[in-house]
Amino acid sequence: DNRTALFARDSPDAIEPGSIVLVEQISSRSSPRKLAFAGILLAVNRRGLLSTITVRNYVLGTGVEVVYPVYSPMVTRIKVLKRVQPGFANGKDNVKFLRDKPGAA
Repeated sequence: DNRTALFARDSPDAIEPGSIVLVEQISSRSSPRKLAFAGILLAVNRRGLLSTITVRNYVLGTGVEVVYPVYSPMVTRIKVLKRVQPGFANGKDNVKFLRDKPGAA
C-alpha cells in the first residue's frame, strides 16, 4: 500500500486537500463487510502513525464528515479519484472553507 507516499509532504504523489478520494474500510473483524465512502478530502492531520484524514460528502441532502485514521488496519484502501491543481490549498493542510461553499471545488 502506498499510504506513506500519498500523505508525505515532499512526495511527488502526495495528495492535497480538495482532492476527491474513495476510502474503503471493513465494518468489523468478526463479520467483515466492505464499506466505501467517497468525498472531498477536507483536512490531513499528519501525526506519524496517528495521522488522520477528514472526508466530506453530501448524503441525502445532509453534509457528512468522516475522520479516518490513515494507518488503521480497518481502512483497506485509499484511492484518489480526482486530484486538485497544485496550490489549491495554498500550502495548508485543510480546506475547511468548502463547508460553506460546497461548489467551490
